[in-house]
Amino acid sequence: DILEASVEQNAVIWVNGDKFEFSAEAMRCAEALQRSWGAMSACLERWSRSSEQPLTFSKPAHKELKNTLLALDTAWAAFEKKYIKELINIEDKARKLIVEAIDCEKVLLDVEAKFGQSQALSPQHKSEYRKLVACIACLNSVANF
Repeated sequence: DILEASVEQNAVIWVNGDKFEFSAEAMRCAEALQRSWGAMSACLERWSRSSEQPLTFSKPAHKELKNTLLALDTAWAAFEKKYIKELINIEDKARKLIVEAIDCEKVLLDVEAKFGQSQALSPQHKSEYRKLVACIACLNSVANF
């Protein structure tokens, strides 16, 4: 998935109907990974051709192969770290609707536990009940998006 994400380089992701954008740094890391991937592919292609046609093509030097692998590993780790970190932040933001609904339910349950059913029609109970219903309606609309 990491390599695929670097290839696609989609700067935008939609979650629960909300648009989230990856940072310019994440996009630069994706581009760097693609460049390193291309360099590794070229190095391996030369290696392969040198085996097939040793008089025409020479194998990459050990140091070149080592440096190319190191550059690929470094670029991969940098992109993976940035991309996953940003995905986690996006997930946290997207989860806020559920967290908000849970918090509203807890407040409503506390009001009901404190005042009992006799206060079910009190202004505070009605207000908390409306908040919970609004949260659930929002979750429903996002789920149906």
